[in-house]
Amino acid sequence: MPSNAIERIKHAWADHGRHFGQYQFVYPVISRRAGGISLGINLNPDLVCNFDCPYCQVERNAGAEPMPAFTTEGLRTELDHAIGHWIANKFTDSPRFEGISPEQLDLKDICMSGDGEPTLEPGFPEVCALLRELQDALPDLNLKLTLITNATLLHQEKVQAGLKILTSLRGEIWGKLDAGTEDWFRTMSRSRYKLDHIESNLCQTVQKFPLRIQTMLCTVNGAPPSHAELEAWANRISHIYQANPANLLEVQLYSIIRRTSTSEVGPVPPEFLEDVAAWLRAKIPVPVGAY
Repeated sequence: MPSNAIERIKHAWADHGRHFGQYQFVYPVISRRAGGISLGINLNPDLVCNFDCPYCQVERNAGAEPMPAFTTEGLRTELDHAIGHWIANKFTDSPRFEGISPEQLDLKDICMSGDGEPTLEPGFPEVCALLRELQDALPDLNLKLTLITNATLLHQEKVQAGLKILTSLRGEIWGKLDAGTEDWFRTMSRSRYKLDHIESNLCQTVQKFPLRIQTMLCTVNGAPPSHAELEAWANRISHIYQANPANLLEVQLYSIIRRTSTSEVGPVPPEFLEDVAAWLRAKIPVPVGAY
């Protein structure tokens, strides 16, 4: 790949801004893990989240821009427009997608992520139903549905109802597990939840639904996670795997490539990710990707 093309795709990977054109809730991005365009859905334009991760790109103390109230009707309209936009020109009329190779412009999935925790949205099951309707209406696109979640609310009945709909056809849950010890978890999430609660929710979820684990590996005040921390994290991964090996699709390791809301965190070298991936593969028979 020419060097200018490599720089363009790296820039695109780093640009996951939630604002795109006139859209309020929908934002297309080039996703390393999806392998093409991921059509993001921002269910939290008000910036509400029950985590405050130091590596997050959202500055929650800055205050939200004025936004319309989220409605499934508004989302439906925007999704219709966005799909038509992609069919017309694959978003190449936007600077975000200039110079990107055609194979990176395939529409791979619709992903609930955004500026907060998606499962906090009261209408989460209705959003899942809307996305399944869209899949059925566009069978030739072979779209996958993805939820990126911090796993705090996966036990709730409302969320379970949505997950059942979301995963009924090419749907997956991507759940965060950023720590093995409570101390590191508090540093990485800055939340009131306990790490045991997160692990329990992921164990229960993998028993019923396809799951990928996402783990952020980064430095905090210059120091990467210790070997003891990684050992504790691997033990939790093992517990989740043992709950239902068939449904644990992958463990995804990634580091920081975008601007963060705090300066205390930094990226780890790619070799660190690859070494941890190889080490985990040797311990647990599950696919491990370093992104």
